[in-house]
Amino acid sequence: MMAMVAMFFAGCEKEFNFQPQENGEIIDSTNTVQLFYSVDNGTKESKGEISTGGGTIIADSGIYISFWLEPATGSNMAKGIYEIVDSSSLNFIYQSSVAENGIDIRPDVGKYGLKVYNISPGTPSFFDNITIIVNGTTPPPPPTQTSPVRLYNLNVSGGNASVNVAISKSQWQAQATANWFYLRRVNGLNFVGNQAVTSTTDSVFFQLNFSAVDQTYVEFNAGYHDGSVGGVWLMPGYGNPPSILAGGINTPYGGSENFFGFRLHSTTNGNWELRTHNGTLVLSTGTPTPNPIPGNNGDGLTNNYQVRWSGYYHYFKTSLASPTFRYRLGTTGAWVFITPSQLANNPDYWEIHFPSGTTGEINFQWGAGSITTFAPSSTEMQNSMYWDIGLGCLRKVL
Repeated sequence: MMAMVAMFFAGCEKEFNFQPQENGEIIDSTNTVQLFYSVDNGTKESKGEISTGGGTIIADSGIYISFWLEPATGSNMAKGIYEIVDSSSLNFIYQSSVAENGIDIRPDVGKYGLKVYNISPGTPSFFDNITIIVNGTTPPPPPTQTSPVRLYNLNVSGGNASVNVAISKSQWQAQATANWFYLRRVNGLNFVGNQAVTSTTDSVFFQLNFSAVDQTYVEFNAGYHDGSVGGVWLMPGYGNPPSILAGGINTPYGGSENFFGFRLHSTTNGNWELRTHNGTLVLSTGTPTPNPIPGNNGDGLTNNYQVRWSGYYHYFKTSLASPTFRYRLGTTGAWVFITPSQLANNPDYWEIHFPSGTTGEINFQWGAGSITTFAPSSTEMQNSMYWDIGLGCLRKVL
C-alpha cells in the first residue's frame, strides 16, 4: 500500500501527452495486448477496457484502482512498464522498476496521467493519454509498513549516499544475545557479509553506504552466527503482512527473496528518494523525516500509536514532562514501579523494559506523581487498544 503525495489539479484541462520513442520514431501502438482497469479493489466483474488511444477513469479516494494487461496468465502473460504522473506531468506517483503485468494504486484526490509501454510479448506497443481523476476527500496516509526494518537519515552528497538502518531481532528473539551481523549487495553484485552492527537487546543498527547513481538497487539483511557457514539470516518474507522492503523470488535479482531492498531514485527537482522495488516511496531528501515510531508492534494509527512494543521493551506516548510508570502481574499483585527514559529521537515517547522472563497477563499504567501520590493518565491511556475500562489500566499478555 503506497502513501502517495498528490497535487490537486484545478483550472484548465491538461493533456497527459507521452511520446515513447525508439530510434527517434514513435512506437507502433498496434498489439493484441489489452489493458483493463477496475475501481473496486480489483474485482474483475466490473472491469473496463482502456484503448491504446487513451481515456478517462473516475475513482473515489480511499479505493484501490487496479490496472492489468491481458493475457494475464500463461507463458504469454503480457507485461509492461507503468508510469503515473501528477497533474504537472513532472512528479512520478508510480514508476515500474521492471516490466509487470498489473498494479494496484490508491492515490489521493487529484488528477493523474498514466501510460504503459515496452509491452511484451508481441509487437512493441504503448497505452497513452490515460487520465485518472480521483474525487472525494483525502484520508490520512497509512503508516509505511517497512517493519521489522526502519530506514532513516537518508543523505546524498558528493556522489555518495548513505542511510541508517534498524532491524528488529523479534523473529529470532531467543538469539538476541548472539553475535549479530549484517550483509549487503548492490545491483545484485559485490556481496559483502559478516559486517559489524551495533546490537541491543531487540534490534541491530548499521549504516549502508553506496554510490549516488539513479536506480541503484541496494539489498541487505541481518543475522546471527550459530556456528554454520554464513550464519542464520532473518527471513524478509516473515510476518503478516511482510515488510514492503522484502524482495521477491529472483526479483529483481537471483536470491532477492533473501534480502530487504530499496531503489535510489533521482527526482526532477533535484531531490533523492528511496523506493521499494514496486515503487512505494519510503524516504526522500525533499521531505523531513518524521520522528520514528518506536517498536514494531502495538497500537496503530487509529489508536494514536499510544503504546508500541518490541520484545520486553515497551514505549508509551505521553505529554507528561516526567511520567511515572508501574505494572503488576494479574489484577491482585503488588505494583512494581519502573523509571522510564525519554527517547532522544522522538521525545513524545518514553521507554520502559519489563524484566526478561516476565510472562503472563500484565497490567500497567503511567501517570504523574510518585509511588505514594501516583495519579494515572487515564485520558491518554484510553487511546490504546490495550485499555481495559473495567480495570482502569492497560492489559496485555507477555
